Amino acid sequence: MELLNKQLKPTDIKHRFSVPSRSLQHIDFAGEFSVDLRVKDSSGELRAIRCKKRARGYDKPVLSKGWRQYVADYELSVGDRVVLLAEEDRRLGSHYRIEAKRTIILFGHEVCEKFSSTTTAKPAKWNSPTTTIITHPVLLAMESCTSMLQLKPIQAHMTNCHLV
Repeated sequence: MELLNKQLKPTDIKHRFSVPSRSLQHIDFAGEFSVDLRVKDSSGELRAIRCKKRARGYDKPVLSKGWRQYVADYELSVGDRVVLLAEEDRRLGSHYRIEAKRTIILFGHEVCEKFSSTTTAKPAKWNSPTTTIITHPVLLAMESCTSMLQLKPIQAHMTNCHLV
């Protein structure tokens, strides 16, 4: 179940992530002002990110401790989107999953790319006699395609634009 889906603002990147108040009902604070959420990220890594309510009757929660490390690991920037999902993973003991998404304009069409902390530089999947590291966002989007159905629109635009 999706708890929040938010586009990042400068404060979310530099200081703390402001959680929409409607998400409070899904987080068990057990009478406390803060709770450490056990969160599985896109790479499968288990993280502890503190969620705390502000004092003095203003319940709007924020993600604090652990959040800035997540921002750094995933190289998040203003405009990226973060999704927090409630999900039980008994093997890891986590109750939440966090995803980072970045919108890329590819040949005039928006492509929303999920990425992990290794997305910014990863080895190519295809057979190559040399080691190739892909860092360009368009090539990363193409590499993330898991079927020809996903790749065909990209190829069609490249063909129409005489790029191939």
